[in-house]
Amino acid sequence: MKRNQSKVPIPEKAAEITGNCAQVEIVGANFEEFDE
Repeated sequence: MKRNQSKVPIPEKAAEITGNCAQVEIVGANFEEFDE
């Protein structure tokens, strides 16, 4: 069971990581606008 679980990718976790990265980029862009 452990081997199968490790081989199968988890789209939910991948989506969460991608979403977090996108949020960080958006926040960074907002800060840059405020600095200007």
